[in-house]
Amino acid sequence: MVEIGKDRAMGETLSLGERFLGRCLEDFDVVQRALSEPGFQQDPEFVHIVHRMAGAGGLFGYPHLSRMARALNDALVDKLPYEIKDIQAIANELLGIAEGRIAPVKD
Repeated sequence: MVEIGKDRAMGETLSLGERFLGRCLEDFDVVQRALSEPGFQQDPEFVHIVHRMAGAGGLFGYPHLSRMARALNDALVDKLPYEIKDIQAIANELLGIAEGRIAPVKD
């Protein structure tokens, strides 16, 4: 498992980008829970995380994550059908970002 920011010297602050990467790993764990516990897919915590990813992904240079999360968020909020593969795709994207395999898009 990737640990972001655990070895930082005391007093050093994380940049917003570094905090976003750390949050991706935390969110990955919650998304994995939604995959293993189908009832959790309607949990307010999961819905909130998907909503946050929809906005933050693009802000930090990950528009693909943002688009996927926005589509899932719309389905969750409007009680529309969605597929487990949509949640799995978001989980894969989050892990790729957190592990550095997916780089941000530069303007």
